[in-house]
Amino acid sequence: MKTYGKVIAESAVTAEKLAALIAALDLKPPVLIKPNWGTVECYTEADILDWTLAAIPGEKLVIESHGWARNEETLRDQPSGGLTRANLRKGNAWFLEYSGINAVLAKHHVEFLNLTEEVWAGGPPTRS
Repeated sequence: MKTYGKVIAESAVTAEKLAALIAALDLKPPVLIKPNWGTVECYTEADILDWTLAAIPGEKLVIESHGWARNEETLRDQPSGGLTRANLRKGNAWFLEYSGINAVLAKHHVEFLNLTEEVWAGGPPTRS
């Protein structure tokens, strides 16, 4: 582990190294975790989230926004169904299962909240 002022950097990350890094942050619950999932190319997302959730004590919530490329259609190189609440929910459900993240969330009794759903609470966006 190297430090650059208040920035801590780690290369070859393991569950133990990540836990030590998180402990050094001295987080106070509730903790919001924003993973920044990009596409359906899932390599270590579930593993890293598992390590993260195990290392953070107390109440936590995983949050993410709509991901246009996190759906089954993208995996099959097909156009997505469009920007609707139904397609957002379908894509989220598929991605969380496909990536293994659903199992990690259940294991740690942590909820997932899609921020786009919260923004759209008053209705879908309008285009001008």
